[in-house]
Amino acid sequence: MVSHDFYTIANCMDYVLIVDEHSIRRMSIRKFRKMIYARHFNKDYLELEQKKKALEIKVATALKNNDFTLAKGLCEDLEKLITAL
Repeated sequence: MVSHDFYTIANCMDYVLIVDEHSIRRMSIRKFRKMIYARHFNKDYLELEQKKKALEIKVATALKNNDFTLAKGLCEDLEKLITAL
């Protein structure tokens, strides 16, 4: 996968190949996360992203179970969270 989306890469890959200044180097995902999080993300952003993903999964589950009342309430919670971003 080729991507510039650091968050997705950090949460979906086992390792990364970094192309930089005419060289390619392999980096463990753990080391990559430390490097990227330190440079590009603050702790609050990461926590909000995790909460957002958890709510999205709950909404999908509620819809799958035809629990539209629960899904609506979760969507409202998700909207509030997204507005905070």
